[in-house]
Amino acid sequence: HDSFDALLDDLPASRLHLLSTHARASYTDMRVERGDLVVFGRETRGLDKALLERFSDRCFRIPMWNDARSLNLAVAAGIVVYEGLRQLGCLRRA
Repeated sequence: HDSFDALLDDLPASRLHLLSTHARASYTDMRVERGDLVVFGRETRGLDKALLERFSDRCFRIPMWNDARSLNLAVAAGIVVYEGLRQLGCLRRA
């Protein structure tokens, strides 16, 4: 694809998972399939508001505790990717 917008136009919305601190649904509510696209925003600004509005039913958050506002991007990505791998059955038991 020549641009992110072109990719979004070709991708069925059900294959898209957007992570945002403003979402209502938890990342554990995501149903991941092989080939899905998980999108994280910048640590400083998150994802573009227009993107979140366009795909509002595909937005998920990582629930936080107490006064914590957010996690850094690497930690958030690790949590969500691990959950996706778990759903896909890619994790081995030790």
